[in-house]
This record gives sequence, C-alpha cells and structure tokens, in this order.
Amino acid sequence: MEPQGSIPHERGTEGPEVQGPGAQGPGARSSGAHGSGAHGSPGAPRGRATSPLETTRGEFAILELHAPGEVGIPAGILLLDPSANRLHIQTLERWPSTLDREDVRVLHSISADFTERAATEAGDDLLAEFENSFSHLLRLSARKSITIHKPERELSTLFERHVAAPGPAREEPAAVIPFRTHLPFYPMKIAAGVFDGDAEVEASGWVPIPEGLQPDERLFVARISGKSMEGRIPDGSYCLFRMNPQGTREGKLVLAQQFGASQSGGAFSIKKYHSEKAPQRPAGEDDFGDAEWRHSRVRLISLNPLYPSWDLAKDECRILAEFVRILSEDEIPDDVRAAASPLE
Repeated sequence: MEPQGSIPHERGTEGPEVQGPGAQGPGARSSGAHGSGAHGSPGAPRGRATSPLETTRGEFAILELHAPGEVGIPAGILLLDPSANRLHIQTLERWPSTLDREDVRVLHSISADFTERAATEAGDDLLAEFENSFSHLLRLSARKSITIHKPERELSTLFERHVAAPGPAREEPAAVIPFRTHLPFYPMKIAAGVFDGDAEVEASGWVPIPEGLQPDERLFVARISGKSMEGRIPDGSYCLFRMNPQGTREGKLVLAQQFGASQSGGAFSIKKYHSEKAPQRPAGEDDFGDAEWRHSRVRLISLNPLYPSWDLAKDECRILAEFVRILSEDEIPDDVRAAASPLE
C-alpha cells in the first residue's frame, strides 16, 4: 500500500478519491434518524464485523431537498458501511417552514421509513433503490468515497459538514506555522527529497495538527494508493507518518523505499516489519550470558493475503518512516485533497 503520488504501493493500483468540499446549508437539527444505530435488528443482513482498530472504505451520498421554486438544499446523509453492509442515515429534524403541511408530513413519513428499512435491509441494495427512485422533492448526490473508522461518528461529522453547516460564509483558514500548527503533505516523489536531506523541498499542502498530537518536525502526511494493507489501512487513506523512527521496529507498520523499482528512484510501500535475530557470536564467560545479536532475516509483510510479502535485502531497500495513524475525513483540508488528486 502506498502513499499518494509518491508511494505507488501496489504498482498500477489506484484508489478512489475522497472528494470535494462540503455543501453548505441552513442551520439545522438532526432528526436522529440514524437508519442504523449501533445495534440494529437481529434480522438485518450483515457482513464481517470490524474491530475498533480496523477501518474500511465506504461511500456516502447527500440527500437534497428540492422544493418547488426553491434552490435545492442539503437535507441528510446516507452512509454505506460495506464491512457490515449497513446503511446509516441522518436527516433534518425540522424541515424548512416554506414547505406546505402536506410536504412536511410526507417528508417525516419518508424519514421514518428510512430508519425502519435501514435497520433490517442490506445497505447496498437499499442505497441503490433510493438512487433509482428519488427524482423530484428528494434527490441524492453522486456517491463519494470515505474512510470509515466508526460509522456513527463519521455520519455525524458528514452531517455537520454538509447539512448543518451555518450559512454560506466560511471561516478564514488558520494561519500556517509549519510544524507548530500544521504538518506538511508530501506526495512521495517530493518526499523522497526530504528523506535525502534536501532542505529545498516544499510541501504540497498543510494539514492542521490533529487534536492531542504533539508538534514534531518528523511528522508528515501522505495519501495511500494500494490495497495490500487493507483491513488496517484502506486504499485512498490519508495517513500520518513519522520520519526516522527510533527504537524497535518489530511489529510496526513502516514506510519502505525499494531502490531501483521505478524510474523515479524507487517504489514506496507500507508494510508490517518483522525481524528474526541470531547470535553473532556465542556468549563468553565475561558476558554474563549475553551474546551479540544480528538480524538474520527482516521481512516486510502485507496484511492483505492477496498481496506479496518479501524479505528485506541489504542495499535494496531502506526504512524511511513509521505509520502513526489514519487521518479522518474532517481532518483533511480541501486544498490538500486537490493537491493529492489525481492519483499519479
């Protein structure tokens, strides 16, 4: 799996984009119509359960209200979680006062129907049905891709951003103070110069430092292209890395560069690091039972069994950084998304 633009992780594999800035709408309250709550109905068709550490690549669409003679406004979010084949839904609680009573009654009825059906029916089929049936008062936007950590949290974030955002006015972007308020986004072809100590390398964008994270000049953001680490890192994810990792690497996810794997000087991959050690010499009487150890084998492992793992050969590969975590949808500014696409 590879960081965007610079880490073709599985060569020739491109992932879906997380698209576009959020639509703005009037101040709104949510109906709480999460068509699928955390538990749902026992009879609902479900996929594989996702552990708290796992993420998956999902899709969402914006429900739009097109009242006669009015400009369409965002009215809800439909979020499809493929790992559980579940459709999560959140709509407005209070519909615009400009609607007549009959329209409001119909919309409340539709919202209640959303909630009931999402708790018992397969999410992919239900979303497809809605896409084919909505065309007049209610319409659905094109689907957009999103990394899902916790569906309920992502649903709430999407609703706040696309539906409940107040007015058309936007806040002025915060001032960028490199490595104090923001971290750099590097496509990998550019990041290679950073790894080689090139002080002239410029970031393609700046990402606000996530809440709870201490500033560190070794941190940077890159976008992943590839599926070899799916189950932990979905294709298309924006990830946080730390250069020049210290201490043991055993069991960690690392960013590696394979020399000569491409015309640009090497291919970048994210893999799980595993090493096996053997004594370099037997322990002597004065060593108190300790011997000198060396790496007898270092293996870079793909978490997705459909993709190969390999042994790390001397002078053919180097470890550049360690994976810290995936950044959520709301942590990536729109200008960084623009700088990250199209996939290279």
